[in-house]
Amino acid sequence: MLRHIGGSIRVRRWILPVLTIFVLSGCLLQNGAGSKYYSPTKEPRTTVAEPSVILQSGTAGTSTIYANSTSAKVSVAAPTESIYYPGGYNVSKGTYVSGSVPASVQDVDTNYFIVRSAVSTNNTYTYNPTNYSLFGSTTYVSGALSDLQSNNGAYMTFRSYGSASSANTPITNMNFTSDSSGWTYTEVDAKGYAYNGGWQSSGGNTLGSGGGCHRVYYNDPASNQPAVSGTDIMRITTSFTTPSTSWYSQKASFAWKYSLDSGSYTTQTLTVKAKLLDAADTVLETLYTTTTMQTSWQYQTNLAIAATLSTSTIYKLQLEFSIVNGGAGNKADIFQVSVYWDDAGVKFTY
Repeated sequence: MLRHIGGSIRVRRWILPVLTIFVLSGCLLQNGAGSKYYSPTKEPRTTVAEPSVILQSGTAGTSTIYANSTSAKVSVAAPTESIYYPGGYNVSKGTYVSGSVPASVQDVDTNYFIVRSAVSTNNTYTYNPTNYSLFGSTTYVSGALSDLQSNNGAYMTFRSYGSASSANTPITNMNFTSDSSGWTYTEVDAKGYAYNGGWQSSGGNTLGSGGGCHRVYYNDPASNQPAVSGTDIMRITTSFTTPSTSWYSQKASFAWKYSLDSGSYTTQTLTVKAKLLDAADTVLETLYTTTTMQTSWQYQTNLAIAATLSTSTIYKLQLEFSIVNGGAGNKADIFQVSVYWDDAGVKFTY
């Protein structure tokens, strides 16, 4: 039997453990590298958590809760303001005058709650003016500043003026519209030539009211001249009462015209007058006079009355036509003349 012995190397047993240790040591001594890997497609995009406050509908106003109770809308009305009025009062100082609670203090009106204040001191101070200034058309009348220092019946007087005026015309039938009522005819007639023609229904003042008027006339039929000169007078007169309140203006007015009805005259003197009389027929003032005769209406307006008139007092307005006829130097003329009156009155402005 053949025995083949190949070429083999016999390794001792202690060598294998040693080799293993060297191999492991070499592996441990090698450098290492690494990295983390994330896949975005596998990660979550959002995170949802339960809210810490949950909204719910309330009891006041109007509320709307949106999805998931995460938001809401609330509408509320402002509370109404309360108003309180007093139900009573207590006047600790002063004196109750008028009014009541709560009626007098609820609204802005003329219903007032009034209490008169009490004097807190007994000191009295006197102040007197040392000068004055007048405004507008105010005028000084009488007195001095010293008259204002005591209540002794002495006054300092000023006349005021009206920003708007009122007029009073107390003569009722000043226009002779339908008659001559309220007017009285009188005459001084030495020769019997004066006449009252009375009310005329037409031919009135063409510059004023027109319509009716009043006529007086003088008719001298004598062919012989009177030896003694005489004055014949024809008058119409009416009464009036002044206003009860004071006034700042007093004026008169009247209209007249003349006509030669027949014949002619040369030396006679004719006169037209307007007079102011008191209740006893005393002449206070002649307001107008002329000896120039006019055949057209002459309207005399705004005749200032200078006489001092009292309130609520009777006076008279008189219209007069006179003729001086006869005597030496006058011719014996046969003629007739007339005078017409209209729109006669007085006016008080205050």
